[in-house]
Amino acid sequence: MSTDSPSRRCIRECRIALVGALLAMGLASIARAAPPPDSGGSPRPPDPAIQETAREYAFSLFQVVAQVEQHYVRPVSRTELVEAALTGLYEAARQPIPIMLRQDLRSATGDLDLQAVILRAREELGDHEALRGPKALLASIAALPRALDPFCSITGPKEFQALDNDGGTPSIGLDFPLASGTPSLVGLAPEDPRLRGDGLRALRNSLPAGPVRITGVQPGSPAQKSGVRPGDLIVSVNGRTPESAGFATTFQRLLPPRAGVPVDFATLTTPVQLRLLRPGRPEPFEVTITPAAYRPESVFGARRKPDGRWDFLIDPEAGLGYVRIGLIQRHTPQELADALRSLRASGLRGLVLDLRWCPGGLLRQAATIARQLLAPDQIPIATQRDRNGRVSPVEFSPVETDATDFPILVLVNGETSGGGELIAAALQDHGRAVIAGQRTVGKSSVQEPMLENYGIPLKITTSTLLRPGQRGVTRSEAAADSWIVRPDPGREIPGSAELSRELKEWWTDYILRPAGNQDALPLDDPENDPQRQAALQMLRGLVAK
Repeated sequence: MSTDSPSRRCIRECRIALVGALLAMGLASIARAAPPPDSGGSPRPPDPAIQETAREYAFSLFQVVAQVEQHYVRPVSRTELVEAALTGLYEAARQPIPIMLRQDLRSATGDLDLQAVILRAREELGDHEALRGPKALLASIAALPRALDPFCSITGPKEFQALDNDGGTPSIGLDFPLASGTPSLVGLAPEDPRLRGDGLRALRNSLPAGPVRITGVQPGSPAQKSGVRPGDLIVSVNGRTPESAGFATTFQRLLPPRAGVPVDFATLTTPVQLRLLRPGRPEPFEVTITPAAYRPESVFGARRKPDGRWDFLIDPEAGLGYVRIGLIQRHTPQELADALRSLRASGLRGLVLDLRWCPGGLLRQAATIARQLLAPDQIPIATQRDRNGRVSPVEFSPVETDATDFPILVLVNGETSGGGELIAAALQDHGRAVIAGQRTVGKSSVQEPMLENYGIPLKITTSTLLRPGQRGVTRSEAAADSWIVRPDPGREIPGSAELSRELKEWWTDYILRPAGNQDALPLDDPENDPQRQAALQMLRGLVAK
């Protein structure tokens, strides 16, 4: 789960203080250390350009390591972090990390020793193609999670942009398998220097040689409304093919604007023509998409209405509602409030809240969703414990809490994670809902983004969540799997991994089908989702009581 807690402000403040501290420590003096001897035993002539590059790399990496060490959820040594980072650096250069370098790291007695080792490592690798520009720092930061936990990772900016999308900047809504840190150059004038040099080269290097595969389509986006699907291959953009010299410049029109980069709204809203090839379809086809400001959908219903909105009443005669929550984003609580308002106006008597495949998202928003469905006195939603053992309630936004007079059945599975688990756990521990399905992932850690100023967001774990029923337990008393949400007794709904994979694909297709599209899909037949059918049958029993 990601969070926008006050500790993010602390991270930024510490970053400023850290820069001053490093300058005071005299990192530049380390750079004047004698270069290592070459194979003949004589000093290698220093290359001023490499020395400067190494100084910049060492300075930046040490800032990153110090921030991670200070804010990670448990104590971790700078030596461990530096070793992981330098291992990633050498792997990028396709070389094994020298044994002597590891020994020097482990014998380092202070920050100056560590900085000297970082500097020497970068100088020795020289002007390697894989380490030019920001690549060296990117490779090292990407390797840091090896010293942390599996939920820490380096991600592209699009993940955080998707979570925090305010719907104000025009875009298309497509995702691509581009390298993390790939620059977005949308809206820049043709003469802008960022459309040349390292920025464009980085984008060009991250594109495949042939057609570009679309890996994701944002629900509610212009691309979704135009009928584009994940798996479609882009054969050309505005007539330019991937083999043409200007393709990278044209392709950047498909990427979301990058935070902090000025954009030309007139350029952003110019239609883009895509020629696509879809697996199973013999001939390429063309779509024209006009970028627009949109709010990504994260709350889905039983079926789309002709105007594209969702119908949340799955059984009008019985008054049964159905709401499915995907990635929890900034506006998800408001989307849920709108859905509940619509359902109550239609005579809602019971609700299936489908959290299958919910990957979590923003922490405060997840807590706000739980707050919407709980009575005013049913608190806390959850608590979080930081590295110092301090426990505090998870914050939520003020909302109406009148959605408490109907039964709720929450449907979860083995891919319900993070914020989805927070919602299910809060409703279960407060006795507000019946939980059905399969046990969840058990991801109780909270991640916060760092390093946005590098254009390389690194998620690190900063705290651990506790369920409402775990108040007062110590770190040692909390079981490793205590965050896992399990179905209530007698409410388990079986399902194989293959069925889950198939249903997830079908739901993706169902959500992305444009309004008015008549293409037949598996979920047009409700019986093709036996888990939802079983949940509805259980809900009918709850309503009858």
